[in-house]
Amino acid sequence: VYTSLEIVDHLQGQDEHSITIPAIADNAIVLINGRVHYQSKHTDNSIEFKIPSDTKTLTILVENMGRINFGPTLGHSRKGILDKVLLNK
Repeated sequence: VYTSLEIVDHLQGQDEHSITIPAIADNAIVLINGRVHYQSKHTDNSIEFKIPSDTKTLTILVENMGRINFGPTLGHSRKGILDKVLLNK
């Protein structure tokens, strides 16, 4: 799963901002201006991290591996970002 967002000029006025992803299911790597800024663990159910105000590009890469392909939990094996990505919440 790949998400990239141009956020030029949307973050002015503060030194840093927070990003919260309240529901995530797998490893995530966050790139800011093309450089690794944050890495989550596969056991994290939600993540929150700070980004500087001079951020031009925010990229969130989420691994989509290890789905259950049999049994009663088949329909409940969701992966990726499962909720909104929140800015300063």
